[in-house]
Amino acid sequence: YREYEHTAAFVTTSYRFTTGWELGLGLRVDDWSANTLDRNATLYGTNTPFLEQGETEVMPKASASYSFDNGAMAYATYAKGFEPGGYNLYNPVGVPLLNPFKKEQANSYEVGIKLPLADNTLELNAAVFYIDYKDRQFEIQQQIAIGGIVENILNVGDSEQYGIEADFRWRVNDFLTLSGNAGWLDAEFKPGAFVVNVNSGISEVSGNFPPWISDYSYSLGAQFEKPISAGMTLRARLDWVGKGPYWFNMEN
Repeated sequence: YREYEHTAAFVTTSYRFTTGWELGLGLRVDDWSANTLDRNATLYGTNTPFLEQGETEVMPKASASYSFDNGAMAYATYAKGFEPGGYNLYNPVGVPLLNPFKKEQANSYEVGIKLPLADNTLELNAAVFYIDYKDRQFEIQQQIAIGGIVENILNVGDSEQYGIEADFRWRVNDFLTLSGNAGWLDAEFKPGAFVVNVNSGISEVSGNFPPWISDYSYSLGAQFEKPISAGMTLRARLDWVGKGPYWFNMEN
């Protein structure tokens, strides 16, 4: 039996100066708890039938932007976030036992610019970002002692990732609009990161690329829209989307 509870409050405010600057501040306070009752504790002879954890998280965010006379805007943002902890029903070697995992935390930073061009028929946007993770949570599959495979969540360790993203939207004429975006990303686990592998052994993953993340992605799109009668509009769209390869596990 699992029970999660969150009680949160947040406040945001912003102030726009006459010089073109705008500052924003925010704060969220989140009190969370995760409780788990193992009804099989007596059956398996464990001494931890009930466990609970929780904390009060304080998460600030801040932003600063500057609007130019030509409609362009530059901005910078910071935000802190978290993912709550909880309990697995098996320990790292597959024995039925309440096995805790800790909360995951992240600090993210972003700097970007928005550029309207050619009488606002063309818009270009670009941003660079950096995310610093602590105690990252990942779901893994493990062979258990009594046979079969279970999925557990583990805190692998700390990681960081940074990259750049850009996109455009071009209104070619009254009927045709072209759009596209591209992104590049680099990421790695910091020293001291490890994972319990499928054979219940320990694998060092420091310096590895985190799974499920592609180092590049892109898309192109074209949309055609034209009225063909008083009550009918023809719309057609073509999209091409691609992204690079990615790893399925922390061991790469």
